[in-house]
Amino acid sequence: MKEALDFAAPFAPGQTGPKAQRQPEVPVKKMMALLDALTEGSSLELVGELLDVTGVRAVLSTRLEYFSDRNASEVIDGEFRVLGKPVRVIPSGSDDSINLLRKTKFTLFGPTLLDQLNEALAKATQAGLSLPKIETEIHGPAIQIVPIAIFT
Repeated sequence: MKEALDFAAPFAPGQTGPKAQRQPEVPVKKMMALLDALTEGSSLELVGELLDVTGVRAVLSTRLEYFSDRNASEVIDGEFRVLGKPVRVIPSGSDDSINLLRKTKFTLFGPTLLDQLNEALAKATQAGLSLPKIETEIHGPAIQIVPIAIFT
């Protein structure tokens, strides 16, 4: 969403001349604050499906500095092999889950705030943005892995 807002900013009304500099609009500032809060401590949780085991999800607990240019977009929507250490297994039917927000300030907030965020994103989807559903917990069957290497 932040990248979409950055892309749209030069085309917004009030831009004067091709090289005019503008301060980011309020939505961009809010998106940057949200991004900073979610990546606090440079941690990043990547969630994917295991290819060889149907229905099992994998959570890779990574850090942004593991990726070139501190950008994890290079592993989005791809198939990769991961060498890593399993640190947690959540069996099917368990009441336990992997909290994706455990390393962020969002652990201090209850489900009401997260529901409000989901409502705001639903409005953005109605306006034409294609956004995935926000997940804050991964229920079993799932495995949490600290990766040593991610490769194709």
